[in-house]
Amino acid sequence: MSAERRCTRLIESLIACPHGVLGRSHEVEGLVETSTNLASVKMPEAGKVVVETSQRSSVDSLKDAAADQWLPSSVWLEPR
Repeated sequence: MSAERRCTRLIESLIACPHGVLGRSHEVEGLVETSTNLASVKMPEAGKVVVETSQRSSVDSLKDAAADQWLPSSVWLEPR
């Protein structure tokens, strides 16, 4: 796979990832209960991309579920 295609797949993968509010409280009107965001994308060395995310929730199981929605970027970039 060409370097250009790998870059395109990385960008497409990042765009497809969840970002923002995932759920609101049923008890407190307007309160965000669970959210996720793309914290950073770094390239510490040639050919390696590190994607860091942040999840917040007032419910631990929902925070874990939000984190599980993120797939390692290497999965998205490997040729099929």
